Amino acid sequence: MIGPRSAHPRSLAWAIAAIVLAGCAGGGKGVPGVPGPTPTPAATPTPNVHVLVVANSAISDSMQLAQSYMSGRHIPAANLVALPLNSDPTVFAISQPSLQSTVYAPVASAIQTLHGAGSRIDFVVMMYGVPYLVNSGTFSGYSVDGIMSQATGAFPAAGSLFNPYYGSTSAFSSDTYHMVLVTRLDGRSVADVNGLITNGLKCDGTKPNGEFFFDVDPTKGDGYTVFNTAMQTAQSQLAAKGFDAEIDNTIAFVAPAKPLIGYVSWGSNDAHYSAAVYHALTFVPGGIAETAVSTSASNIRTPGGGQSQIADLIHQGVTGVHGDVTEPYLNAIPDPPSVFAAYTDGRTLGESFWAGLSEIVWKEIVIGDPLCTPY
Repeated sequence: MIGPRSAHPRSLAWAIAAIVLAGCAGGGKGVPGVPGPTPTPAATPTPNVHVLVVANSAISDSMQLAQSYMSGRHIPAANLVALPLNSDPTVFAISQPSLQSTVYAPVASAIQTLHGAGSRIDFVVMMYGVPYLVNSGTFSGYSVDGIMSQATGAFPAAGSLFNPYYGSTSAFSSDTYHMVLVTRLDGRSVADVNGLITNGLKCDGTKPNGEFFFDVDPTKGDGYTVFNTAMQTAQSQLAAKGFDAEIDNTIAFVAPAKPLIGYVSWGSNDAHYSAAVYHALTFVPGGIAETAVSTSASNIRTPGGGQSQIADLIHQGVTGVHGDVTEPYLNAIPDPPSVFAAYTDGRTLGESFWAGLSEIVWKEIVIGDPLCTPY
């Protein structure tokens, strides 16, 4: 008589495997003597040593926002310059002598020190609470950020310089161009600045779905038609690359229903501008914008401003935007085809805006995380 069959060896192996798996799933220790799985150690993020962050140590929100951004981007603590400036965040202007001694000199010194230690600084991020307008001296009416682009060397003797990085299709290096690309994480509230930080961090490599929208004003004539032409060129180039790129050539001032990945218009310089329409614009994370408006960055941190303000677009969810603190003239507005070509080709937000600026050390402000790279 054949007796009962003993357990098949394979069945025993399966049973042991099941116990081990059950132990892993339930947080148990598995079978004694049977090694459990070794957890894969989390990869150590690569430090972003090429970024210098400038914050106002007299404003706690400025310091906290700087720490939040630096933590999210893995920027070393040594790359923070904390300056004891005005403790009132609504104060956004600074005299030229104060700028030179209390901001430019320590930032230039930090760049030089870090470079000597092997950390080349390519990007400088100005935080909420740091002044953005010069209100005296030969640079009165200029942007702090434009002047700070020269902080690899001595304080500039004059402004309104040609940008050597304009139209470049290569990655930026301060060693090559002898300047730094300056952007700003700023806005009318701490929540708005946190939104800029969050959007910049979460959109890297996402290739976001969204519409690129260009709003032409056909009533513009004479020398102003060049900006309409630039919008048309940018739209056709993006469409040829397969992006959803739309253009409105009518006299209407339009806010598309869909959240945008890119936006360009005349803003309040449009003959049929509507503030309600402007405030209806929305953006996907990674969305960038610019408007041909003389003083769109005159009130980044305070209400008002007369013309349409980029501070509203920051509040409405834009990730990056260009503006000017005082009249720059049309030739100093970033070239839309250059900006969007660079951005969609995988360049960073900072590189893309600065590659479109022909004139620098002038009135320019670039808002956003310079490392943001959706494509």
